[in-house]
Amino acid sequence: MTSPYNSKWFMDRKRFENDYRLMGAALLKLLCFDSALDVGCGNGFLLDSFLKAGKIVQGVESSSDAVVGMSDQARPFVTFSDFSDISGKWDLVCCIEVAEHIEPERSDELVEKLCVCGTKWICFSAAPLGQKGTGHINCQPHKNWLDRFESKGWKVVSTMTENLRERLLEQVYTTWLRRNVFILEIGRAS
Repeated sequence: MTSPYNSKWFMDRKRFENDYRLMGAALLKLLCFDSALDVGCGNGFLLDSFLKAGKIVQGVESSSDAVVGMSDQARPFVTFSDFSDISGKWDLVCCIEVAEHIEPERSDELVEKLCVCGTKWICFSAAPLGQKGTGHINCQPHKNWLDRFESKGWKVVSTMTENLRERLLEQVYTTWLRRNVFILEIGRAS
């Protein structure tokens, strides 16, 4: 079976660039962080935003075909490998619309890796049941994901999540992110 995540797929995602930059700007405004890891960074749009703000960044992407859609600035900061290969500690860990693309039996492994690498914040989004998309094999209710994070000591910060969602109202193409994104913090409840 041919992977749907080929060069053409990543080039088609260039239309999402401004929407992801809007998200990057919102995260920079809302959260205090010096370093950021983007798991499943795709074209590296969030990395570009963070780099421009002087942050220390790293991206990981499973498909090397993503390189065709990356900026020259982001490319040196991206490792092409599976999320299980990630290491290090990061103030902010982002995992945006990735979880629905992994095998369901790896769900706990993904959450564990994000929690181990994060020191202050996790920005997480995943497609819920019924959300259409290329390669969606693991759509789950948001509660399933949030329960996994909570079991590791990470809690949703409701006020920041709502503030982020309000800042995403201007997104043109990735309107699903407003419904799916959460900000989590270690050991803090709403």
